[in-house]
Amino acid sequence: MKIKNIKETLYLTNTETPASNSDIKSKRMFGAEFNEDDGIQVEKQEPQTAGTSKTYTKKTQDEAGNDVILTYRSKDNALISRKTIYSYGDTRTEYIKPGTNIVERAEEKNEHGVVILEEEYYSRAPFGKKESREFDRNSAELASVSLYKNGEDEAYFKTSYDNGYKTEMTLLDGEPEETTVYRPDGSMEQHIKPIMTNSGKQYQETVYRKDGTVFSQSLYNEPYGIISLEEKSYGFDGKTVIAKKYIGEDSQTYMENYNDDGSVRVREIYETPGSRMKERTVYDKNGEVFLHTEYGSDGEITKYYKNPDSVANKPFQEKLLNGQIDTSFKQGKAGTCYIASAIRSLILTDKGKEILNNSIKYDDTNDTSTISFKGVDKEYTFTKEEIAEAMGRLGTGDPDFTAFLLGYEQYRTEELHQTVDGGSAIEVMKVLIGKECDSNIIFGSLGYSLTDELLDSIQQKMADKDMMVTVGTPPRDVNTEFSEKDNQMGLANSHAYCVKQITGDSVILIEPNTDKEITLSREMFLEKFLSCFTAVLE
Repeated sequence: MKIKNIKETLYLTNTETPASNSDIKSKRMFGAEFNEDDGIQVEKQEPQTAGTSKTYTKKTQDEAGNDVILTYRSKDNALISRKTIYSYGDTRTEYIKPGTNIVERAEEKNEHGVVILEEEYYSRAPFGKKESREFDRNSAELASVSLYKNGEDEAYFKTSYDNGYKTEMTLLDGEPEETTVYRPDGSMEQHIKPIMTNSGKQYQETVYRKDGTVFSQSLYNEPYGIISLEEKSYGFDGKTVIAKKYIGEDSQTYMENYNDDGSVRVREIYETPGSRMKERTVYDKNGEVFLHTEYGSDGEITKYYKNPDSVANKPFQEKLLNGQIDTSFKQGKAGTCYIASAIRSLILTDKGKEILNNSIKYDDTNDTSTISFKGVDKEYTFTKEEIAEAMGRLGTGDPDFTAFLLGYEQYRTEELHQTVDGGSAIEVMKVLIGKECDSNIIFGSLGYSLTDELLDSIQQKMADKDMMVTVGTPPRDVNTEFSEKDNQMGLANSHAYCVKQITGDSVILIEPNTDKEITLSREMFLEKFLSCFTAVLE
Protein backbone atom coordinates (compact mmCIF):
# COMPACT_ATOMS: atom_id res chain seq x y z
CA MET A 1 0.00 0.00 0.00
CA LYS A 2 0.99 3.60 -0.50
CA ILE A 3 0.07 6.77 1.24
CA LYS A 4 0.40 9.85 -0.91
CA ASN A 5 0.48 13.50 0.16
CA ILE A 6 0.52 12.71 3.85
CA LYS A 7 3.32 13.41 6.32
CA GLU A 8 1.87 11.39 9.16
CA THR A 9 1.29 7.65 9.29
CA LEU A 10 -1.61 6.50 11.45
CA TYR A 11 -1.34 3.36 13.60
CA LEU A 12 -4.29 1.79 15.37
CA THR A 13 -4.17 -0.48 18.37
CA ASN A 14 -7.42 -2.15 19.43
CA THR A 15 -7.65 -4.68 22.19
CA GLU A 16 -11.03 -5.93 21.09
CA THR A 17 -11.59 -6.12 17.30
CA PRO A 18 -9.44 -5.52 14.24
CA ALA A 19 -9.69 -2.18 12.52
CA SER A 20 -11.50 -1.78 9.19
CA ASN A 21 -11.09 0.82 6.48
CA SER A 22 -14.71 1.85 6.86
CA ASP A 23 -14.18 2.54 10.56
CA ILE A 24 -11.22 4.68 9.78
CA LYS A 25 -12.97 6.47 6.94
CA SER A 26 -15.93 7.36 9.10
CA LYS A 27 -13.72 8.98 11.73
CA ARG A 28 -11.45 10.87 9.25
CA MET A 29 -8.94 11.26 12.07
CA PHE A 30 -6.45 14.11 11.87
CA GLY A 31 -7.81 15.11 8.49
CA ALA A 32 -5.77 12.46 6.72
CA GLU A 33 -6.70 11.95 3.08
CA PHE A 34 -6.65 8.44 1.71
CA ASN A 35 -7.73 6.38 -1.24
CA GLU A 36 -10.75 4.18 -0.46
CA ASP A 37 -9.37 1.37 -2.58
CA ASP A 38 -5.90 1.41 -1.01
CA GLY A 39 -7.02 2.53 2.44
CA ILE A 40 -4.56 3.65 5.15
CA GLN A 41 -1.51 1.65 6.23
CA VAL A 42 -2.57 0.13 9.55
CA GLU A 43 -0.15 -1.64 11.88
CA LYS A 44 -1.40 -3.72 14.81
CA GLN A 45 0.58 -2.94 18.00
CA GLU A 46 0.57 -4.16 21.59
CA PRO A 47 -1.63 -2.12 23.94
CA GLN A 48 0.19 0.71 25.65
CA THR A 49 -2.31 1.25 28.45
CA ALA A 50 -3.66 -1.03 31.12
CA GLY A 51 -6.89 -3.04 31.03
CA THR A 52 -9.00 -3.14 27.86
CA SER A 53 -8.69 0.50 26.88
CA LYS A 54 -8.08 1.35 23.24
CA THR A 55 -5.13 3.42 22.05
CA TYR A 56 -3.79 4.54 18.74
CA THR A 57 -0.53 6.16 17.72
CA LYS A 58 0.50 8.79 15.27
CA LYS A 59 4.01 9.17 13.88
CA THR A 60 5.43 12.59 13.13
CA GLN A 61 8.75 14.45 13.40
CA ASP A 62 10.06 17.20 15.61
CA GLU A 63 11.89 20.32 14.46
CA ALA A 64 15.23 18.49 14.63
CA GLY A 65 13.99 15.75 12.31
CA ASN A 66 13.70 13.09 15.00
CA ASP A 67 10.83 10.63 14.71
CA VAL A 68 8.11 11.18 17.31
CA ILE A 69 5.37 8.67 18.15
CA LEU A 70 2.29 10.13 19.83
CA THR A 71 -0.01 7.73 21.66
CA TYR A 72 -3.67 8.66 22.17
CA ARG A 73 -6.56 7.16 24.14
CA SER A 74 -9.24 6.16 21.65
CA LYS A 75 -12.32 6.96 23.72
CA ASP A 76 -11.56 10.67 24.00
CA ASN A 77 -8.53 11.20 21.72
CA ALA A 78 -6.53 12.24 24.79
CA LEU A 79 -2.74 12.29 24.34
CA ILE A 80 -1.17 9.92 26.88
CA SER A 81 2.51 9.64 25.78
CA ARG A 82 5.06 11.20 23.51
CA LYS A 83 8.09 9.09 22.42
CA THR A 84 11.03 10.74 20.65
CA ILE A 85 13.47 8.51 18.78
CA TYR A 86 16.85 10.22 18.40
CA SER A 87 19.14 9.62 15.45
CA TYR A 88 21.85 8.16 17.70
CA GLY A 89 19.52 5.46 19.02
CA ASP A 90 18.35 6.83 22.39
CA THR A 91 14.66 7.34 23.06
CA ARG A 92 12.72 9.60 25.40
CA THR A 93 9.14 8.85 26.41
CA GLU A 94 6.99 11.38 28.24
CA TYR A 95 3.80 10.15 29.90
CA ILE A 96 1.04 12.76 29.73
CA LYS A 97 -1.87 13.29 32.09
CA PRO A 98 -4.90 12.52 29.86
CA GLY A 99 -6.84 15.58 28.76
CA THR A 100 -3.92 17.92 29.44
CA ASN A 101 -0.46 18.59 28.16
CA ILE A 102 1.02 18.00 31.61
CA VAL A 103 3.94 15.55 31.80
CA GLU A 104 3.59 13.22 34.82
CA ARG A 105 6.78 11.24 34.30
CA ALA A 106 9.39 10.50 31.65
CA GLU A 107 12.09 7.99 30.89
CA GLU A 108 15.00 7.73 28.49
CA LYS A 109 16.58 4.55 27.14
CA ASN A 110 19.81 3.94 25.29
CA GLU A 111 20.09 2.16 21.96
CA HIS A 112 19.95 -1.20 23.76
CA GLY A 113 16.73 -0.43 25.57
CA VAL A 114 18.42 0.13 28.94
CA VAL A 115 16.81 2.86 31.06
CA ILE A 116 19.30 5.72 31.54
CA LEU A 117 16.99 8.41 32.93
CA GLU A 118 13.75 8.56 34.91
CA GLU A 119 11.90 11.78 35.75
CA GLU A 120 8.91 12.54 37.92
CA TYR A 121 6.90 15.77 37.84
CA TYR A 122 4.76 17.64 40.34
CA SER A 123 0.98 17.05 40.16
CA ARG A 124 0.14 20.65 40.98
CA ALA A 125 0.85 23.94 39.23
CA PRO A 126 3.25 24.91 37.82
CA PHE A 127 3.82 21.15 37.27
CA GLY A 128 7.60 21.34 37.24
CA LYS A 129 10.10 18.51 37.43
CA LYS A 130 10.21 16.89 40.88
CA GLU A 131 12.90 14.21 40.74
CA SER A 132 15.39 12.96 38.17
CA ARG A 133 17.28 9.65 38.36
CA GLU A 134 20.22 9.00 36.03
CA PHE A 135 21.61 5.51 35.38
CA ASP A 136 24.93 4.31 33.98
CA ARG A 137 24.57 3.69 30.24
CA ASN A 138 26.41 0.39 30.41
CA SER A 139 25.79 -1.12 33.84
CA ALA A 140 22.32 0.40 34.37
CA GLU A 141 23.34 1.14 37.96
CA LEU A 142 21.94 4.27 39.60
CA ALA A 143 24.37 7.14 39.00
CA SER A 144 22.58 10.15 40.50
CA VAL A 145 19.32 11.48 41.92
CA SER A 146 18.40 15.16 41.54
CA LEU A 147 15.56 16.93 43.37
CA TYR A 148 13.76 20.04 42.12
CA LYS A 149 11.47 22.68 43.55
CA ASN A 150 8.23 23.03 41.65
CA GLY A 151 8.61 25.40 38.73
CA GLU A 152 12.41 25.63 38.88
CA ASP A 153 14.61 24.28 36.11
CA GLU A 154 17.72 23.81 38.26
CA ALA A 155 17.99 21.07 40.89
CA TYR A 156 18.42 22.16 44.50
CA PHE A 157 19.89 18.87 45.74
CA LYS A 158 21.80 16.07 44.01
CA THR A 159 23.13 12.72 45.19
CA SER A 160 25.71 10.94 43.01
CA TYR A 161 27.06 7.40 43.22
CA ASP A 162 30.43 6.28 41.85
CA ASN A 163 32.38 3.10 42.69
CA GLY A 164 30.77 2.86 46.10
CA TYR A 165 31.28 6.55 46.93
CA LYS A 166 28.25 8.76 47.59
CA THR A 167 28.31 12.50 47.03
CA GLU A 168 25.55 14.77 48.34
CA MET A 169 25.37 18.30 46.95
CA THR A 170 23.20 21.25 47.89
CA LEU A 171 22.91 23.42 44.78
CA LEU A 172 22.35 27.14 44.34
CA ASP A 173 21.29 28.25 40.84
CA GLY A 174 22.53 24.91 39.56
CA GLU A 175 26.01 25.29 41.07
CA PRO A 176 27.42 23.39 44.09
CA GLU A 177 26.99 25.28 47.35
CA GLU A 178 27.66 22.54 49.91
CA THR A 179 29.10 19.09 49.23
CA THR A 180 29.63 15.98 51.33
CA VAL A 181 31.45 12.87 50.08
CA TYR A 182 31.08 9.48 51.78
CA ARG A 183 33.36 6.48 51.34
CA PRO A 184 31.98 3.00 50.51
CA ASP A 185 32.15 2.14 54.23
CA GLY A 186 29.92 5.14 55.04
CA SER A 187 32.61 7.31 56.63
CA MET A 188 32.78 10.97 55.59
CA GLU A 189 35.77 11.80 53.38
CA GLN A 190 35.14 15.41 52.35
CA HIS A 191 32.88 18.31 53.29
CA ILE A 192 32.75 21.64 51.47
CA LYS A 193 30.60 24.42 52.91
CA PRO A 194 30.24 28.21 52.57
CA ILE A 195 31.54 30.33 55.43
CA MET A 196 31.68 34.08 56.02
CA THR A 197 35.13 35.62 56.41
CA ASN A 198 36.48 39.17 56.42
CA SER A 199 36.70 38.83 52.63
CA GLY A 200 33.03 37.83 52.29
CA LYS A 201 31.67 34.41 51.40
CA GLN A 202 34.31 31.76 50.87
CA TYR A 203 34.30 27.97 50.87
CA GLN A 204 35.93 25.71 53.43
CA GLU A 205 36.92 22.19 52.45
CA THR A 206 37.58 19.67 55.23
CA VAL A 207 39.02 16.24 54.41
CA TYR A 208 38.64 13.43 56.96
CA ARG A 209 40.52 10.22 57.56
CA LYS A 210 38.57 6.99 57.90
CA ASP A 211 38.79 7.25 61.69
CA GLY A 212 37.03 10.64 61.56
CA THR A 213 40.08 12.80 62.35
CA VAL A 214 40.75 15.86 60.19
CA PHE A 215 43.39 15.29 57.52
CA SER A 216 43.36 18.76 55.96
CA GLN A 217 41.35 21.96 55.78
CA SER A 218 41.43 24.42 52.90
CA LEU A 219 39.85 27.75 51.99
CA TYR A 220 38.72 28.71 48.47
CA ASN A 221 36.93 31.58 46.79
CA GLU A 222 34.75 29.08 44.91
CA PRO A 223 33.24 25.75 45.99
CA TYR A 224 35.44 23.82 43.57
CA GLY A 225 38.35 26.22 43.35
CA ILE A 226 41.68 24.99 41.97
CA ILE A 227 43.98 27.29 43.92
CA SER A 228 43.45 27.37 47.68
CA LEU A 229 43.87 30.59 49.62
CA GLU A 230 45.02 28.53 52.61
CA GLU A 231 45.55 24.84 53.25
CA LYS A 232 46.38 23.25 56.58
CA SER A 233 47.57 19.66 57.03
CA TYR A 234 46.96 17.92 60.35
CA GLY A 235 48.77 15.19 62.25
CA PHE A 236 47.20 11.89 63.16
CA ASP A 237 45.33 13.45 66.09
CA GLY A 238 43.41 15.66 63.66
CA LYS A 239 44.22 18.75 65.70
CA THR A 240 47.94 19.50 65.37
CA VAL A 241 48.84 21.51 62.27
CA ILE A 242 51.97 19.96 60.74
CA ALA A 243 52.09 22.04 57.54
CA LYS A 244 50.40 25.02 55.97
CA LYS A 245 50.26 26.59 52.53
CA TYR A 246 48.82 30.06 52.11
CA ILE A 247 48.82 33.15 49.91
CA GLY A 248 50.47 36.05 51.71
CA GLU A 249 49.62 39.74 51.60
CA ASP A 250 52.33 40.10 48.94
CA SER A 251 50.35 37.61 46.76
CA GLN A 252 53.17 35.10 46.96
CA THR A 253 52.59 31.50 48.04
CA TYR A 254 54.10 30.37 51.34
CA MET A 255 54.63 26.77 52.40
CA GLU A 256 55.55 26.01 56.01
CA ASN A 257 56.35 22.80 57.89
CA TYR A 258 56.08 22.77 61.67
CA ASN A 259 57.73 21.08 64.63
CA ASP A 260 55.69 19.30 67.28
CA ASP A 261 55.59 22.48 69.38
CA GLY A 262 54.11 24.48 66.47
CA SER A 263 57.29 26.38 65.61
CA VAL A 264 58.27 26.72 61.95
CA ARG A 265 60.85 24.18 60.76
CA VAL A 266 61.00 25.15 57.07
CA ARG A 267 59.45 28.03 55.13
CA GLU A 268 59.43 28.17 51.33
CA ILE A 269 58.19 31.03 49.13
CA TYR A 270 56.92 30.72 45.56
CA GLU A 271 55.91 33.44 43.11
CA THR A 272 52.67 31.58 42.36
CA PRO A 273 51.34 28.12 43.28
CA GLY A 274 53.24 25.47 41.33
CA SER A 275 55.97 27.86 40.18
CA ARG A 276 59.70 27.62 40.90
CA MET A 277 60.77 28.21 44.48
CA LYS A 278 62.11 31.68 45.25
CA GLU A 279 63.27 31.26 48.85
CA ARG A 280 63.82 28.60 51.47
CA THR A 281 64.53 29.27 55.14
CA VAL A 282 65.41 26.43 57.51
CA TYR A 283 65.18 26.95 61.28
CA ASP A 284 67.00 25.02 63.98
CA LYS A 285 65.37 23.54 67.08
CA ASN A 286 65.83 26.83 68.95
CA GLY A 287 63.86 28.72 66.30
CA GLU A 288 66.96 30.44 64.92
CA VAL A 289 67.66 30.67 61.18
CA PHE A 290 70.06 27.89 60.17
CA LEU A 291 69.96 28.26 56.36
CA HIS A 292 68.51 30.88 54.05
CA THR A 293 68.64 30.44 50.27
CA GLU A 294 67.22 32.64 47.52
CA TYR A 295 66.90 31.51 43.90
CA GLY A 296 66.77 33.33 40.58
CA SER A 297 64.45 32.63 37.68
CA ASP A 298 66.80 29.97 36.27
CA GLY A 299 67.18 28.15 39.55
CA GLU A 300 70.55 29.70 40.34
CA ILE A 301 71.35 30.69 43.92
CA THR A 302 71.35 34.47 44.19
CA LYS A 303 71.74 34.72 47.96
CA TYR A 304 72.84 32.21 50.57
CA TYR A 305 73.34 32.46 54.31
CA LYS A 306 74.44 29.73 56.72
CA ASN A 307 74.35 30.64 60.38
CA PRO A 308 77.72 29.64 61.87
CA ASP A 309 76.30 29.82 65.38
CA SER A 310 73.27 27.57 64.75
CA VAL A 311 73.00 24.43 66.87
CA ALA A 312 72.13 22.59 63.63
CA ASN A 313 75.71 22.89 62.39
CA LYS A 314 77.77 19.72 62.40
CA PRO A 315 81.57 19.54 62.28
CA PHE A 316 82.99 19.33 58.76
CA GLN A 317 84.91 16.06 58.53
CA GLU A 318 87.42 17.07 55.90
CA LYS A 319 89.46 13.89 56.43
CA LEU A 320 86.59 11.99 54.82
CA LEU A 321 86.99 14.03 51.63
CA ASN A 322 88.79 11.45 49.48
CA GLY A 323 86.93 11.15 46.18
CA GLN A 324 84.82 8.19 47.29
CA ILE A 325 81.40 7.95 48.85
CA ASP A 326 82.48 5.34 51.35
CA THR A 327 80.87 6.46 54.61
CA SER A 328 77.30 7.13 55.67
CA PHE A 329 75.53 10.14 54.20
CA LYS A 330 72.16 11.86 54.23
CA GLN A 331 70.40 14.34 52.03
CA GLY A 332 70.33 17.82 53.50
CA LYS A 333 67.43 20.27 53.58
CA ALA A 334 66.99 20.23 49.80
CA GLY A 335 64.78 17.66 48.08
CA THR A 336 67.49 15.33 46.81
CA CYS A 337 66.27 11.88 47.90
CA TYR A 338 66.03 10.88 44.23
CA ILE A 339 69.80 11.34 43.95
CA ALA A 340 70.58 9.80 47.35
CA SER A 341 68.60 6.64 46.57
CA ALA A 342 70.28 6.22 43.16
CA ILE A 343 73.73 6.57 44.72
CA ARG A 344 72.79 4.15 47.48
CA SER A 345 71.78 1.63 44.83
CA LEU A 346 74.97 2.12 42.82
CA ILE A 347 77.10 1.46 45.90
CA LEU A 348 75.56 -2.04 46.15
CA THR A 349 77.22 -3.28 42.94
CA ASP A 350 80.80 -3.38 41.64
CA LYS A 351 79.86 -1.66 38.40
CA GLY A 352 77.94 1.00 40.33
CA LYS A 353 80.94 1.73 42.54
CA GLU A 354 83.09 2.04 39.44
CA ILE A 355 80.68 4.58 37.93
CA LEU A 356 80.74 6.67 41.11
CA ASN A 357 84.54 6.49 41.48
CA ASN A 358 84.90 7.71 37.91
CA SER A 359 82.56 10.59 38.67
CA ILE A 360 84.31 11.99 41.78
CA LYS A 361 87.98 12.93 41.96
CA TYR A 362 89.63 14.62 44.92
CA ASP A 363 92.94 16.49 44.51
CA ASP A 364 94.59 16.69 47.90
CA THR A 365 97.30 19.01 46.57
CA ASN A 366 94.84 21.88 46.26
CA ASP A 367 91.88 20.51 48.24
CA THR A 368 89.42 20.46 45.35
CA SER A 369 86.85 17.94 44.19
CA THR A 370 86.02 17.51 40.51
CA ILE A 371 82.66 16.01 39.59
CA SER A 372 82.44 14.46 36.11
CA PHE A 373 79.17 13.53 34.45
CA LYS A 374 80.14 11.28 31.54
CA GLY A 375 76.58 11.01 30.22
CA VAL A 376 76.35 14.73 29.43
CA ASP A 377 80.09 15.46 29.13
CA LYS A 378 80.14 18.01 31.94
CA GLU A 379 82.70 18.61 34.67
CA TYR A 380 82.59 20.85 37.74
CA THR A 381 85.26 21.62 40.34
CA PHE A 382 84.71 22.82 43.93
CA THR A 383 86.98 23.88 46.73
CA LYS A 384 86.94 22.33 50.15
CA GLU A 385 85.44 25.57 51.51
CA GLU A 386 82.56 25.46 48.99
CA ILE A 387 81.82 21.88 49.96
CA ALA A 388 81.88 22.75 53.66
CA GLU A 389 79.48 25.65 53.06
CA ALA A 390 77.03 23.32 51.25
CA MET A 391 77.03 20.78 54.09
CA GLY A 392 73.62 20.75 55.75
CA ARG A 393 71.94 22.39 52.79
CA LEU A 394 72.66 19.62 50.27
CA GLY A 395 74.04 16.74 52.30
CA THR A 396 75.43 15.58 55.62
CA GLY A 397 77.89 12.86 56.58
CA ASP A 398 80.32 11.95 53.78
CA PRO A 399 81.47 15.26 52.20
CA ASP A 400 82.09 13.52 48.85
CA PHE A 401 78.31 13.02 48.64
CA THR A 402 77.79 16.76 49.15
CA ALA A 403 80.45 17.47 46.49
CA PHE A 404 78.55 15.24 44.06
CA LEU A 405 75.34 17.14 44.84
CA LEU A 406 77.08 20.47 44.26
CA GLY A 407 78.02 19.27 40.79
CA TYR A 408 74.54 18.01 40.10
CA GLU A 409 73.04 21.29 41.33
CA GLN A 410 75.27 23.29 39.01
CA TYR A 411 74.41 21.02 36.07
CA ARG A 412 70.70 21.46 36.74
CA THR A 413 71.01 25.24 37.06
CA GLU A 414 73.07 25.69 33.91
CA GLU A 415 71.50 23.10 31.64
CA LEU A 416 67.93 22.64 32.91
CA HIS A 417 67.40 26.02 34.61
CA GLN A 418 66.01 24.31 37.69
CA THR A 419 66.89 24.00 41.34
CA VAL A 420 68.22 20.66 42.54
CA ASP A 421 64.96 19.92 44.40
CA GLY A 422 62.78 17.14 43.06
CA GLY A 423 63.61 14.81 40.20
CA SER A 424 63.92 11.17 39.24
CA ALA A 425 66.53 8.47 38.74
CA ILE A 426 65.84 8.70 34.99
CA GLU A 427 67.62 12.04 34.94
CA VAL A 428 70.37 10.93 37.34
CA MET A 429 71.39 7.91 35.27
CA LYS A 430 71.29 9.85 32.02
CA VAL A 431 73.67 12.39 33.54
CA LEU A 432 75.98 9.70 34.95
CA ILE A 433 76.16 7.17 32.12
CA GLY A 434 74.14 8.65 29.24
CA LYS A 435 71.41 6.01 29.59
CA GLU A 436 67.87 6.53 30.72
CA CYS A 437 66.17 4.15 33.13
CA ASP A 438 63.29 1.89 32.40
CA SER A 439 60.35 3.24 34.39
CA ASN A 440 56.59 3.19 34.76
CA ILE A 441 56.76 6.98 34.84
CA ILE A 442 56.39 8.19 31.27
CA PHE A 443 56.77 11.90 30.44
CA GLY A 444 56.19 12.73 34.10
CA SER A 445 52.96 10.72 34.42
CA LEU A 446 52.15 7.23 35.63
CA GLY A 447 52.25 4.94 32.59
CA TYR A 448 51.31 1.71 34.33
CA SER A 449 50.98 0.35 37.85
CA LEU A 450 53.52 -1.83 39.60
CA THR A 451 52.71 -5.55 39.40
CA ASP A 452 53.99 -8.92 40.57
CA GLU A 453 55.04 -9.67 37.01
CA LEU A 454 57.19 -6.55 36.94
CA LEU A 455 58.81 -7.53 40.24
CA ASP A 456 59.53 -11.00 38.82
CA SER A 457 61.25 -9.44 35.83
CA ILE A 458 63.38 -7.09 37.96
CA GLN A 459 64.26 -9.94 40.35
CA GLN A 460 65.59 -12.01 37.45
CA LYS A 461 67.62 -9.11 36.02
CA MET A 462 69.14 -8.29 39.42
CA ALA A 463 70.24 -11.91 39.77
CA ASP A 464 72.03 -11.83 36.41
CA LYS A 465 73.39 -8.28 36.12
CA ASP A 466 74.55 -5.25 38.07
CA MET A 467 71.60 -2.89 38.25
CA MET A 468 70.47 0.40 39.71
CA VAL A 469 66.95 0.01 41.12
CA THR A 470 65.03 2.68 43.01
CA VAL A 471 61.35 3.07 43.86
CA GLY A 472 59.17 5.97 44.99
CA THR A 473 56.11 6.50 47.16
CA PRO A 474 53.09 8.61 46.15
CA PRO A 475 52.49 12.19 47.31
CA ARG A 476 50.60 12.51 50.58
CA ASP A 477 46.82 12.67 50.43
CA VAL A 478 44.08 11.23 52.60
CA ASN A 479 44.15 7.91 50.72
CA THR A 480 47.94 7.49 50.39
CA GLU A 481 49.07 8.87 53.76
CA PHE A 482 51.38 6.47 55.58
CA SER A 483 50.33 5.47 59.09
CA GLU A 484 52.29 6.10 62.27
CA LYS A 485 53.42 2.47 62.13
CA ASP A 486 54.59 2.96 58.54
CA ASN A 487 56.53 6.07 59.58
CA GLN A 488 58.23 4.12 62.34
CA MET A 489 59.30 1.55 59.75
CA GLY A 490 60.92 4.34 57.72
CA LEU A 491 58.22 4.86 55.10
CA ALA A 492 57.29 8.39 54.06
CA ASN A 493 55.32 10.00 51.24
CA SER A 494 57.05 11.54 48.21
CA HIS A 495 60.26 9.71 49.05
CA ALA A 496 62.69 7.56 47.08
CA TYR A 497 64.22 4.27 48.24
CA CYS A 498 66.94 1.95 47.01
CA VAL A 499 65.93 -1.64 46.26
CA LYS A 500 68.46 -4.06 47.73
CA GLN A 501 66.77 -7.33 46.86
CA ILE A 502 63.55 -8.84 45.54
CA THR A 503 62.56 -12.36 46.57
CA GLY A 504 59.58 -14.54 45.75
CA ASP A 505 57.54 -13.06 48.58
CA SER A 506 59.20 -9.79 49.64
CA VAL A 507 60.95 -6.59 48.60
CA ILE A 508 63.92 -5.38 50.67
CA LEU A 509 64.50 -1.62 50.58
CA ILE A 510 67.15 0.71 51.95
CA GLU A 511 66.10 4.13 53.22
CA PRO A 512 68.87 6.32 51.75
CA ASN A 513 69.26 8.69 54.69
CA THR A 514 69.56 6.13 57.44
CA ASP A 515 70.85 2.98 55.70
CA LYS A 516 67.91 1.26 57.38
CA GLU A 517 66.69 -1.90 55.69
CA ILE A 518 62.90 -2.18 55.29
CA THR A 519 61.42 -5.55 54.37
CA LEU A 520 57.93 -5.51 52.90
CA SER A 521 55.79 -8.31 51.57
CA ARG A 522 55.19 -8.03 47.84
CA GLU A 523 51.53 -7.30 48.53
CA MET A 524 52.35 -4.44 50.91
CA PHE A 525 54.98 -3.06 48.54
CA LEU A 526 52.57 -3.01 45.60
CA GLU A 527 49.95 -1.33 47.78
CA LYS A 528 52.21 1.43 49.07
CA PHE A 529 54.63 2.25 46.23
CA LEU A 530 53.92 4.16 43.05
CA SER A 531 57.02 4.32 40.84
CA CYS A 532 60.02 2.22 39.86
CA PHE A 533 63.28 3.05 38.04
CA THR A 534 65.75 0.43 36.78
CA ALA A 535 68.96 0.59 34.78
CA VAL A 536 71.33 -2.18 33.75
CA LEU A 537 74.89 -1.03 34.47
CA GLU A 538 77.13 -1.86 31.52
